[in-house]
Amino acid sequence: MNYRHNDQNKETRSCFVCKKAGHLKKDCRVWKARMEQENNKQPKSKHKAKNAIATELHGSDSETDDTNHGCFTIGIGQMTSDWFIDSGATTHMTNNLSFFKVLDQTKTDQIYIANGTSINADGIGHGYLDCMLDDGTVHRIEVKDVLYAPTLTGSLLSVKKLTSKGKKVEFTDKHCFIRDNQKLLAVGKLESNLYKLSCKHKSELANMAKSEVKHQDCIHSWHRRLGHRDPNAIKCIINEGLATGIHINDCNVMMKCEHCIKGKFTQKPYPEISAHRTREPLDLIHSDVCGPMKTQTPGKNKYIVTFIDDYSRYTMCYLIQNKDEVADKYREFFAEVSNKFQRKPKILRSDNGGEYTGNKLVSFLKQEGIRLQTSVPYSPSQNGVAERKNRSIIEMAKCMLLDAGLSLQYWGEAVMTAVYLQNRLPTKATDKTPFELWNGEKPDLSHIRIFGCKAFAYIPKEKRTKFDDRATEAVLVGYSERSKGYRLLQTDTNRIIISRSVTFVERELNDEMKTVQQMMNHNVTGEKPNVTGEKPQPATNEMIEVEIQMPADNIDDEVEDNNNAEADIDQLRRSTIGAK
Repeated sequence: MNYRHNDQNKETRSCFVCKKAGHLKKDCRVWKARMEQENNKQPKSKHKAKNAIATELHGSDSETDDTNHGCFTIGIGQMTSDWFIDSGATTHMTNNLSFFKVLDQTKTDQIYIANGTSINADGIGHGYLDCMLDDGTVHRIEVKDVLYAPTLTGSLLSVKKLTSKGKKVEFTDKHCFIRDNQKLLAVGKLESNLYKLSCKHKSELANMAKSEVKHQDCIHSWHRRLGHRDPNAIKCIINEGLATGIHINDCNVMMKCEHCIKGKFTQKPYPEISAHRTREPLDLIHSDVCGPMKTQTPGKNKYIVTFIDDYSRYTMCYLIQNKDEVADKYREFFAEVSNKFQRKPKILRSDNGGEYTGNKLVSFLKQEGIRLQTSVPYSPSQNGVAERKNRSIIEMAKCMLLDAGLSLQYWGEAVMTAVYLQNRLPTKATDKTPFELWNGEKPDLSHIRIFGCKAFAYIPKEKRTKFDDRATEAVLVGYSERSKGYRLLQTDTNRIIISRSVTFVERELNDEMKTVQQMMNHNVTGEKPNVTGEKPQPATNEMIEVEIQMPADNIDDEVEDNNNAEADIDQLRRSTIGAK
């Protein structure tokens, strides 16, 4: 049955090409070979347009319309003067005759559409596109070698042609950017699956030209004429009649001057008071490194690193030799405070230095679930709490070293003492002292003495003999955090001793301060300032008696051992002189 059925349906007509029976033209091998040969001989200069503009322009939403989908169909849809950025077009082409400034109609060509058909190009020329950016800036771009095809339903800007001229075309989900050496020339926006070039048509440009008359003497023109001065200052000239020959037209447009932004831009102000404050200790820890100091401590330290609790402003300070020790000191700080409060710090805020962003510290913070917040580069004010704390610590330490007359190599002791004192002093940020908020009790200041004052520390009997001194002289340089004792410096041996049995001799004012006080007393009482250590003398011309005492050993050398010895001694010891 099958063979008989095939015999009945066998083609009996002859082919119009090869004149042979049994097949038609569509199945003829000779015809297929001839068409393939003609396609190979087709000139390479023929242009193609692959963008599906016509389908989108006439608003066809039918999914079964396979004829127009993915091709540029002639005569379908409404004509438009819009330009579209096409990555499949081999050259620029437009249907708008008014676009051309120069058009050579003697040069014709053909444009092949994606569906296999072709249309004629009636000329080639060049023109200008006024491309508008998002900020309102208009760039006039010359487009050369553009084909004029009046039957096209739109205009295509070829990506291939743009890139061959050195332009860079970048596509995103909703935009297309055309740049020339990083300079943005034009922008295309995605509309109905096509990237439509944002440009002003000639009708819009004509309206802009008419409105330029209003803008000739507007505030923006006078702003540029008067050296980019503040517009409010320019308006003040007219309002208060400070000058003549100036009239400002109302343009009803408010534009930002990009040149003023570039030339006058400053950092945005930082808030004086933080908008967010923590409610418990260890919610936020501020940290910063200060140094290197020019003079090393006896322990060869050159830096200090501070950790400040945001809630209480309690500060813990560590002396370090280099910045690599910051991670180790934070581990030490973390262990101590975690044991004290039975909870971990939540946030560590610091600058963007490598000692904080290095793998050693970052890996530890991730392991413990602590968030690291860093300031923007070259913006130390964002880490203002730590920056101001370091400044106040250094200033206090400097003043104490100057008052004590100690060498700069002891700046480490002065810094630790400054931190110890500031934790017990009130701050503007809190109502109570940092010590009370951190420890839950008020600080006791009865043991505080002047930094650098003379001190005598008790020597245990195990370290002395019966006739040795029971106290050794030293200088107060701090307070021990590990024990209830004072840190005392033996200047002769450069050793630090810690003792609780100490007697202090707090110094009086130095000689310069004494002189200043005497001068102040002279201005009030009329007495002459005394800078030699003698008793002040009244500024009068009266005759007075002054008792002059000579050393007893000198007297004994000059007096002979006789009956008048006592009288001679009295005569030498006492004499009367007249003073005017």
